[in-house]
Amino acid sequence: MLVLADGTEFLGYSFGYPGSVGGEVVFNT
Repeated sequence: MLVLADGTEFLGYSFGYPGSVGGEVVFNT
């Protein structure tokens, strides 16, 4: 789940690796 500073939430799903992972998401705006 991605939650923005204004409270907007985005749900997603993973594929390719059957486990929990950590990472970083970067957006160019």
